[in-house]
Amino acid sequence: MLPEKDFFTFVRYLQLLCKEKGLTAIVTSALGTFETATRSAVSTVADNIILMRHREAKNRLVSEMVVLKTRGAAHETGVTPFEVTGHGIVLHAGS
Repeated sequence: MLPEKDFFTFVRYLQLLCKEKGLTAIVTSALGTFETATRSAVSTVADNIILMRHREAKNRLVSEMVVLKTRGAAHETGVTPFEVTGHGIVLHAGS
């Protein structure tokens, strides 16, 4: 496994390269928890952080997402249930 310092260096390089080329990069990671995502060194270079998780409700797994960070813009802070369908991601706001 790559040490966190080396991973941070890689992500920072990727960020600078994408900015130079006018590209957007989507980086995913199985960080685990809210605390891990916000304390990670990557959060200092990420423009946006979305935490996705599952919880059990009535013997079913419910997928949820919450926007933890959007650089330079306001964002909804609540937890939003979602599902992945054949037509893409469907958000169930207000559920």
